[in-house]
Amino acid sequence: MAHLERSPRKMTANLDSLADNPSHPVPEVGILDIRSVKKTAGADLIVVVASPLRNDERSRRRVVQKVRNYLGYIASEVFTKEHGRPNPENTTIIFHVHPESDPAALAF
Repeated sequence: MAHLERSPRKMTANLDSLADNPSHPVPEVGILDIRSVKKTAGADLIVVVASPLRNDERSRRRVVQKVRNYLGYIASEVFTKEHGRPNPENTTIIFHVHPESDPAALAF
């Protein structure tokens, strides 16, 4: 079984609308919510949307930026050093989304 941890690793977000906002369903676009490290190589990176996500421009922008940040981390030398070379078999991004979220907010 993989070890789960909340990662303190900050990722960059450069727009004011993407600043940390504890009241938004995606409160911090610049961090990894949960990282499940695999023993062999790779990792599962988990995005958590703990409250209902609306289908508005701001929410979609925050989700897209969060995914871009996760992909940037996966493509980084830091990821490769910590988890080995990523590939579709050993590295995934998983979404845990509040059940009352608008599905259209994640249709990208």
